[in-house]
Amino acid sequence: MLQIKEEIMIPSPEEIRAFLLKIIPKHPVEIITVTMEKFNVSRMTVHRHLNWLQQQNKIIKTGTTRKACYEINSSNSIHFSLKLTKALQEVSIWEAHMAKPTIGLNQSVVSILEYGFTEILNNAIDHSQGKKIDISFQRVGETLSLVIQDDGIGVFSRIKQSYHFDSYRECLLHLTKGKLTTDPINHTGEGIFFTSRIFDEFYLEANELCFYRNNLEKDWTLEKSDVKNGSKISMLINVNSTRKITHIFNDYTEQEDYAFVATDLLVDLSQLEGERLISRSQAKRLLSRLEPFTRIMLDFSKVKAIGQGFVDEIFRVYPLKNAQVVIRYMNANEEVEFMIKRGLPRP
Repeated sequence: MLQIKEEIMIPSPEEIRAFLLKIIPKHPVEIITVTMEKFNVSRMTVHRHLNWLQQQNKIIKTGTTRKACYEINSSNSIHFSLKLTKALQEVSIWEAHMAKPTIGLNQSVVSILEYGFTEILNNAIDHSQGKKIDISFQRVGETLSLVIQDDGIGVFSRIKQSYHFDSYRECLLHLTKGKLTTDPINHTGEGIFFTSRIFDEFYLEANELCFYRNNLEKDWTLEKSDVKNGSKISMLINVNSTRKITHIFNDYTEQEDYAFVATDLLVDLSQLEGERLISRSQAKRLLSRLEPFTRIMLDFSKVKAIGQGFVDEIFRVYPLKNAQVVIRYMNANEEVEFMIKRGLPRP
């Protein structure tokens, strides 16, 4: 007698993931067991699909492995687009789109988010020359992510047009100093400077260049970006962060009148590809546009070596011409430290 074997239907990945998204609100803790029984699949298979949904920012996992709890990433996740016009008002847009998703967050975190949102959106309105802006805000685990991207000419291209710097890297160098703006009548050039410092992590992508600043680890990187058109600013902060805007501002302002008088420079940004920092002209490039500041901190991270002329121009000549300025340095390796101390003026 001919025996007919029962055909076993193997569920597709899409089917399993759709079920997970549907059932997680009902079974946030037992979701793995429920899914295993539903589809007759292994625990490892369910974990694989849950991990995929996490990577796509569709769900959030909290707790340890044994007491893991899953939830749909929707309560603090929004995305919207706006037509860029001079009539846009960043504060009104914050109130219309961001006030509700930030309810329940501690006030320090909300203040940081609002500052970054309004400053970057205002920059896009006034400087980007774009037609549209995309804004997204979401919570993934304990991290809040705010991303603002326009379709304009790109921040580095805009600066290069206005100041005729030699490269986008040099544009970034001057931008990170602070007080650089293409519209000095209406802007102070403080927005990106402080925004890049008040968040845990900050990404500035434009013109195929990405500048990343990690304020928790006191580190930064500069690399290629796939953002060719427009500017993309990504700002991340922990939901339980104790950072305060006032603390960051205090580091760079005068206590008496709150004037923005201090800055810190990433010296390596002044180093063009294949260059060694040895000449006075390189030092002058680094120090240009610093006249408004009285306190300057030079960060020598990633700088391997410097020359005598470079040191003398920074630590002797510039202070002689600008008696009100105090120049300090940090993160110098042994060789750089030696050259600086050797070149410092003697009493």
